[in-house]
Amino acid sequence: FFLFVTMDSEGFPSTQVNAPTDAKTKKKKKSGGFQSMGLNNAVLKGILAKGYKVPTPIQRKVIPIINQGVDVVAMARTGSGKTAAFLVPMFQRLKSHSARVGVRGIILSPTRELALQTMKFTMDLGRFTDLRACVIVGGDSMDSQFSDLARNPDIIIATPGRLLHHLVEVEMSLNLVEYLVFDEADRLFEMGFSQQIEQIMKRVSENKQTVLMSATMPRVLVDFAQAGLHNPTLLRLDTETKISDDLTLSFLCCRKEEKIGALVYLLSTLIEMGKLTIVFTATRHHVEYLQQILAATGVESLPIYGNMDQTARKINLDRFRKGYPSILIVTDVAARGIDVPLLDNVINFDFPGKPKLFIHRVGRAARAGRIGTAYSLVSPEETPYMVDLHLFLGRKLSTTDAHTSYGRIPQHILDYQSDNVAGIIDASVDLTAMKRVVNNAYKLYFRTRPNPSPESVQRAKEIMQPVPIHRVFENLIDEQAEERFDMVESLKQFRPQQTIMEIRQRNRLTPLQSRIMPGTEGSGDSATEIMKKKNYIHGGLIAKAKEEKQVRIEKQQAQCGKRKSEEVVMPPKKRKKKENYKDEEFYMDMSKGDEFTERGLSVSDNFQQSSRDAVLDLMPDEREKLLSKTQSMKWDRKKKRFVGQNISKSASIFGTETKEKLGGKVRNESGALISTNGKKPNIYKEWQRKSKQSIQKIGEEEKVDDAPSLAQMRRVKRFRHNPTNKDSNVKDELKTPDQVAHQRKVKDQNRKRFQRKLNKQKGKPNFHPAKTRRMEKKRSANTRVKVMIN
Repeated sequence: FFLFVTMDSEGFPSTQVNAPTDAKTKKKKKSGGFQSMGLNNAVLKGILAKGYKVPTPIQRKVIPIINQGVDVVAMARTGSGKTAAFLVPMFQRLKSHSARVGVRGIILSPTRELALQTMKFTMDLGRFTDLRACVIVGGDSMDSQFSDLARNPDIIIATPGRLLHHLVEVEMSLNLVEYLVFDEADRLFEMGFSQQIEQIMKRVSENKQTVLMSATMPRVLVDFAQAGLHNPTLLRLDTETKISDDLTLSFLCCRKEEKIGALVYLLSTLIEMGKLTIVFTATRHHVEYLQQILAATGVESLPIYGNMDQTARKINLDRFRKGYPSILIVTDVAARGIDVPLLDNVINFDFPGKPKLFIHRVGRAARAGRIGTAYSLVSPEETPYMVDLHLFLGRKLSTTDAHTSYGRIPQHILDYQSDNVAGIIDASVDLTAMKRVVNNAYKLYFRTRPNPSPESVQRAKEIMQPVPIHRVFENLIDEQAEERFDMVESLKQFRPQQTIMEIRQRNRLTPLQSRIMPGTEGSGDSATEIMKKKNYIHGGLIAKAKEEKQVRIEKQQAQCGKRKSEEVVMPPKKRKKKENYKDEEFYMDMSKGDEFTERGLSVSDNFQQSSRDAVLDLMPDEREKLLSKTQSMKWDRKKKRFVGQNISKSASIFGTETKEKLGGKVRNESGALISTNGKKPNIYKEWQRKSKQSIQKIGEEEKVDDAPSLAQMRRVKRFRHNPTNKDSNVKDELKTPDQVAHQRKVKDQNRKRFQRKLNKQKGKPNFHPAKTRRMEKKRSANTRVKVMIN
């Protein structure tokens, strides 16, 4: 407390005790939580019951914008909370179940596993709402999904192929859809769902709100967003647009054949054990190849590539986040959705072809105040890409800088590790076969990789002249090994005065030819003098011709100057200035004078400008997808010749050219062609006949009142995708004692029957059990009779 003594108006002193304000004594209430987003009680209660107290950065940035009702394109990785980022606004907008028939929210997922995972999370998060949801994915029965659609769901979580199959079968309308989500939109287009998305977009209302969640921003996704969304807003977290100041960039120069040995040394010796490290490779074949080699050297690692099973991918990612093991080998396509907040090191086994891709790789390391390092193995063919990267980052190529430096690995380390790797490969038949596959994949990868700039190619030739040892290996320099290396480099730089062809030709010359030709053994000074005289005569003739040409030019210039001086030169007419009609005091221009300057300095909110900076096309890791990016030749009718055509860009945004080739049909989730012209098969009619049910038309009042809500579906133990009851219809394999005895009796009878047949074939008498028992009874009766008589 503070005591203030003041004088009142009458001159008497008065005491005033002022306590500290509440703002100083109490902690400030944190803002930016879920409570400050204006959510209704049911949604907020479900969020808190799930255990969420503070929103993640993507949730804090995306949810308020989506609640405004605008179209949003958000860049978010797996594990960053993106599912709740689009589910919370959906619950807030739909509020409660509607008795009017019609789907109001759709979530499209690229894979079946992701759709089931989203459905489970939807039930947990919306447990306190009366909304109804169903999942429509491939691999499940169509009849059961017809029953789910007949219960009038508010939300459908589906894969594009199976959803389009239902739309064609039932002729279901999507005019009441208010909220449409494309989860992992980059994978949706990469997996070839463009035709299905086109058909779905034609069936939904134009007044819908669309949300795209994507880890990267490929060009095809930008084109789709500009064509199918209304003034979209691009939201992204600034985690990949720049490199952390705490990240050290080390570029290690080595030959392509020595990269595996260098990688083994980095992971086993240079990098501390337990530090989370991601290794980026070109294709999925490299991922499997490197994993087996590292395992043979005692380094445990985990693989993740594009077409990997979703469950195995999730298991490997969870193990890597926990650090068991701490090394993850990935491709660019597989790593785009990986979110590892505490990543320490990144290794570029294959140097990226674009500077943006390099930042996308290493931008996730050294975050949250941690220190990290990005190691890049650079072969001589990849040096121009390194020069392009430094120009893009605005950094100088240096061998001594503490943050960004390049250099080579000591040769004795590379030789030792490369010999060990070669021995491992030669001892394994699988690795030998995989090596051939990897080499073939490299050839296809190099064909599809973009070319560096010509200036960087020229600059790279200057840089690759004797490269010093990297500063990381200063303590591991071996003087004898360096002397051998210098000797080898001097041999490489040796350039003889004569080529091998000239040396071979010199051995075949006659003595007379060797005297005349200069530079050969036996040639005397007479040949040299002859050449000197010849050059002197020719030089004089050339100089004389130049002098005559110069004299002619001077004469012509003198005549032209004399002719110009005799002519009367009139002064040019003055142009009449236009009167200025603008009043300096009252005139208002339609545009600002510094409009373009302000536009260049301002942070633009335009989606076209923002998406241009975010565009990043990743290199595929599969052979088929790499082939789709290669150049093909197409006949141009206007130019009357063949021109290069990129197959991946030749198709339209939605793939309508392919649909025309298929006769107006599209492929469903199982790869079968289905018609989109209204001619439907009889699957839906067969279900109607069996179940005596039907899916109501859109806009009608629902007839089914007992359909379960999200909360009821969560309480029900038996769920169609619940693995606990998957064997409920399977017979119990445990047998009762009576069954065991009966089985033994039948087995014994069968054995005796087979024995009788076998004895009959061999000519032996058969002993029937029934006859034997009758004969024994008869003998026992005769014995008793004889005993009684006696």
